[in-house]
Amino acid sequence: MQLTAATTSNVPILLLDSDGSSAYVGPVPTVTLSINGADFTPATNTPTSIGDGWYNLALTPAETKNPGYIVLIAVGTGAYSDWRDLHEVTRTHGAGNPPVWWER
Repeated sequence: MQLTAATTSNVPILLLDSDGSSAYVGPVPTVTLSINGADFTPATNTPTSIGDGWYNLALTPAETKNPGYIVLIAVGTGAYSDWRDLHEVTRTHGAGNPPVWWER
């Protein structure tokens, strides 16, 4: 998923229960982030359930402040497996910022 730098960005997380097919109903998952290759640290916000095993995590402007990549790992106690995802943070276009491809 592509995110805009220095903004609050909502990212989806899906967890399945231990049977591998039912929606996860355990405790709120723990989320850690690796931002631009740094060590994994806890996300600022806690994910909120939106139903059927889906969660929403609001990444903060501080977490998305620099263009690059964010690796997200969500772990739910008793879940079938962890949710692992990669998000690309790009800077905004306009206001003197050319598109990223322009710099190559």
